[in-house]
This record gives sequence, structure tokens and C-alpha cells, in this order.
Amino acid sequence: MVAAAACIAASLVKSLRRHAWLVAPSSIVSVTVLDDGTVVVDPLRGAPRTAEVLGTSYVSSTLTVLNLKIVGRGLVEHVLVVPDNVDPEAFRKLRVVLRWRARAGH
Repeated sequence: MVAAAACIAASLVKSLRRHAWLVAPSSIVSVTVLDDGTVVVDPLRGAPRTAEVLGTSYVSSTLTVLNLKIVGRGLVEHVLVVPDNVDPEAFRKLRVVLRWRARAGH
């Protein structure tokens, strides 16, 4: 029981460092949407990577969850975007692009 609790606590700390506090080297700190619909993600450390937005991404006015498939790696990254973390106009534009893209069936 103690071992399971320790594993859960370690997983929590890892997730907080990566997704909430953005201090892990693999934390995605910048997302740029290109005209062709692909995305460039910048980790805290390392080179920018190209990714494809998956249809399982979620868009709302209070929360956007980007599910991204990293090109060449086959990994899926999850990026949480909330209005408090970004410029309001940039957040609006991101939501509009993602909603129009979903309607177009991409």
C-alpha cells in the first residue's frame, strides 16, 4: 500500500513539473500554429518539433487541450492551454483555428 502511494505521489510530482509548473526539460512552453495546420512546439530545453493536431483535441472558452502527434517520434503530447497562461487574443485565435479545422474535417 505504501509503495503504491509513493508511485502515485511520484507520478503527481512528475506531471505537475511538466504540465503545471513547466519546469521539466520536456515541458512544452510555446505552441505555434502554421498556415498548413501543423504545429511547432518548443520544449523548455531542446529543439522545436513539428506536430500534428489530433482530432481528439478539446476546445472551449475556458480550456483547450491540444493532443499533438510529434512528427517522426510517434509520441502523443498533451498541452493544456487556459486563458490565464496566454494573451487573450492569441488564445481566441487558437480556438478559432482549431474549431474551423474541426469543421473542415481535417
